[in-house]
Amino acid sequence: MLQIREQSLEVARSLAGLGFSKGDVVSVLLPNCLEYPAIVLGCLYLGLTVSPANPAYTPHEVSRQLRASEARLIFGHSSQTEKIKQTLDIMGEEAKSITTLIVGGKIDSCHGFIHWDDFLSMSSGQVPQQAEIDVKKDVAVLPFSSGTTGIPKEGFTSV
Repeated sequence: MLQIREQSLEVARSLAGLGFSKGDVVSVLLPNCLEYPAIVLGCLYLGLTVSPANPAYTPHEVSRQLRASEARLIFGHSSQTEKIKQTLDIMGEEAKSITTLIVGGKIDSCHGFIHWDDFLSMSSGQVPQQAEIDVKKDVAVLPFSSGTTGIPKEGFTSV
């Protein structure tokens, strides 16, 4: 448990070092992995909104969620770098304001993605203060699905 806490605080420190602050939206496009809880907890510690995305989504579906949520950062997996690149290509100019962090494996740095190990070592400053949270106003998690904020199913008619 202590390792998760320490890694979560490291995530918060690195995110703050990159300029992310309360209210920013972070898309988490990851399969189940050891880093997932540390990422979510580190984001919540800073008051960031976590928008989990299904790693099986197509680039068009991911781009739609990124636009709708106004995400400024994507945590993706090294096995999905091509999908993420295609997603950002679809987004065009909008993608220039999105930082991409990659967990696992090796990555090709030509896409401008930041690898997890480099991300964690980016900031050597102190752990920032935990964000003040108003449970009635602040959004912690912004989920997407076809039943909530996703696009409606084709051919759906109301009764």
